[in-house]
Amino acid sequence: MKSNGKFIPFFPAGSDPNPALVVPALLEWTVLLGELKHVRDGLDAMEIATVEAFCWYATPEFVSAGFIVHTADKRRFHLHCSMEERTWDFSSLTSVQIGRDDPLPSPPIAGGPASMRWHTEVDPYNKGLKEHREDFMALAS
Repeated sequence: MKSNGKFIPFFPAGSDPNPALVVPALLEWTVLLGELKHVRDGLDAMEIATVEAFCWYATPEFVSAGFIVHTADKRRFHLHCSMEERTWDFSSLTSVQIGRDDPLPSPPIAGGPASMRWHTEVDPYNKGLKEHREDFMALAS
């Protein structure tokens, strides 16, 4: 959905997000964090400060998830990953730096299911980032 050229959240303000839409992409998010490599992708998991939005899609053959993330140094990236549904093998990962004020990219299938639209209920992702960072710091000390 758009309003004055900017995407707005799929869920109305103050509503409870549907866990069936929010929770499935957490697996993809966790695998993606483990796969990011600075040299190849332009950032690694420890550079991600926050998640702005996500979308998710699944078929019997594969799952796909997209994320808009911000780094502590104010860069913004569109991350997208795909995995084989039956084996959970990673099949692709793309990382594209986008402008800080650019609108959200068009969903892969604009008329697709609700899960493919951009969602801004990102607390589970940001909480996971914080825990990941704390775990890493504990291991490093």
